[in-house]
Amino acid sequence: MKKILILLTALTMFGAIDANAQEDAQFKKWEHNFYVSTGLLIDCYGGGSSFLYDDRRCDNGVTVKAGYGLNHYFSEKYSLMLGAAIRGDLALVEEEKERDSDCDALGFLDIPLIFQWHFVKNNANGNWMVGIGPMVSCRTYKDTYQNYGGRWIPDHPIEDYEKIKSAYFSLTPCAAYETKHLRIGIDASIGLSNVNISYPGHDTGNKFLHNICATFGVRF
Repeated sequence: MKKILILLTALTMFGAIDANAQEDAQFKKWEHNFYVSTGLLIDCYGGGSSFLYDDRRCDNGVTVKAGYGLNHYFSEKYSLMLGAAIRGDLALVEEEKERDSDCDALGFLDIPLIFQWHFVKNNANGNWMVGIGPMVSCRTYKDTYQNYGGRWIPDHPIEDYEKIKSAYFSLTPCAAYETKHLRIGIDASIGLSNVNISYPGHDTGNKFLHNICATFGVRF
């Protein structure tokens, strides 16, 4: 009888340990995400050095990107995603603004790090997620100053010079509805640093890039 009690106690303890191990494994789950996004580009430029500066103009345009995110769950509700995405930006300029616009066509490699809060993790009926975090964007396309819209004259001192810096920083809020294998939502990028390159003797002003996109992704 004593041996049976010892055996039952041992089995109970091992069962509890195994349950805890399974629970920990669930909390530390790694998740793969592939997604595509498209939406509105807001290309703001003008004088001064702050993205809140009053003397600025904004061109609207199109943003398209495709990316991958590796998500690590710390618990049922909290996770951290490190990602990488290829993004293309194209400013669409109204005819009456063409002389004052810089008509950008830009390309970037985005590397976001997003802290996420999940309302209910792995709910078969779906659940909501919100997130926010920093992002560094590295330029992949060399856009240069040209004689567009009559703004620059031929042989201007900075003609053919690069417009923007090799990297800039953004803040990236997002929200999505998640099912077992799908994620549908919106995300934004709020540019925090001036991307224009400054050249001595020539006022290139400042530029801040923002966007808001609809996102569709698969996760597993």
